[in-house]
Amino acid sequence: MLGAISAMRVTPRRIERRTLLRWVDNLSSDEHDLISILPQALEAVDVNGDGRVDLRIRLGLFHMRLPKGVVDLEQAQEQGLPIPKTTTVTLDFLQGPDGFSPDEGSRAGLRAVNGMVAQRLE
Repeated sequence: MLGAISAMRVTPRRIERRTLLRWVDNLSSDEHDLISILPQALEAVDVNGDGRVDLRIRLGLFHMRLPKGVVDLEQAQEQGLPIPKTTTVTLDFLQGPDGFSPDEGSRAGLRAVNGMVAQRLE
């Protein structure tokens, strides 16, 4: 499963859409490289106190490479293999004159998320 979170700007003359991030989930697949990046929460907040509505996105991240002979996550659990915990990353996107962009503290997290998605799409 592959998806995206986008911001839209609607004006009387046009509709603009900008992708903020992509997400992916293949935990139910039969692949050995399991990656799950799933949105857990979307919030409209004023992150920097400028009076504009910004966007906070919380994502759950999971990555596991199954060993040879293990066909899925369920079998890995049955065999007692160590299963990594899902981690959470919070990304803040500030609203500016050109739309939303990640704040300074979220750029590294967004690069990590984009790297995981790119790895899955290879």
